Amino acid sequence: MPLRLAMKPHVVAVLAVAACAHTYADQTELPEDVLAADQVSIELRSGRSLEAHAEGRGNALVWRGKDNERVSAAEVRAVERVSIGRGATDGLAVGFGVGAALGVVGGLASGDDPPCQAFLCLLRLSATDKALILGAGLGLVGGLVGAIAGAAAGSTVRYELSASSQGASVKRTWEF
Repeated sequence: MPLRLAMKPHVVAVLAVAACAHTYADQTELPEDVLAADQVSIELRSGRSLEAHAEGRGNALVWRGKDNERVSAAEVRAVERVSIGRGATDGLAVGFGVGAALGVVGGLASGDDPPCQAFLCLLRLSATDKALILGAGLGLVGGLVGAIAGAAAGSTVRYELSASSQGASVKRTWEF
């Protein structure tokens, strides 16, 4: 099976998983990296969304939108941030897993090499040897492709705030 054909489902799987969102529900405080971000997307309890950045900390926290609109922390239902690093990490893990699985299956499916008939026989591999070599090779290629695709797509991290809050992780879900 040519590598080109084996990589098509791999790239689709990596892009699908790399573009998923991580949600942290029932947060009471937000992590410092979110509060320090230049721009995040906030969803208000009224249902309206806007791009904003945090000003102040703790009880003095307010959000300031692009149009200089001030929003109190109590009005915010959720905060979303796109993370390139998280996308790259997720893509790397998924890409490596998919690539390694394809390599192992391909190696096992190719079977053992026939006994050597030539005068000079340098390389004769069993199906297990091929599975290990192809699994490691395609795993590395898949990890690289996955990391690049994940970084390009980013990963959305969503913090859903409790009614009296502004983040410690209570529950984690993945959404596609």
